[in-house]
Amino acid sequence: MDDPVSHENDLSRVAAVYGEAILAAIQREYPNHLRHVMSSPDDRPTPREIHPAFYGCFDWHSCVEMHWALIRLLRLAPESLDRGHLQAVLSEHLTPQAVQQEAGYLQAHRGFERPYGWGWALMLASELQE
Repeated sequence: MDDPVSHENDLSRVAAVYGEAILAAIQREYPNHLRHVMSSPDDRPTPREIHPAFYGCFDWHSCVEMHWALIRLLRLAPESLDRGHLQAVLSEHLTPQAVQQEAGYLQAHRGFERPYGWGWALMLASELQE
């Protein structure tokens, strides 16, 4: 018979390790696989300039997914994480202005990260509603 306390402790340990790794990844701008069509020689945004909410990890969809995972961990195992620090980073990334810029980019570049990245964006939106 499985011990429920043991499973809880396992979740806590995993959540703490994952939380630290995710936090580091979403704040690491480089290396970055920026998938952006350049229109002119002056069109040179940095990942953070073009994607203020999701500039981290290696690519946009991974960063969106890691935001989802972090928010899910905060919901499932809040006692295992430095909740204040994680929420501060999330608040810095998911400002209304940053999210509006991300949405604007998706509207202007209809094929960007479609469908995979869009799926993670929907999962993130759903998790935020929980």
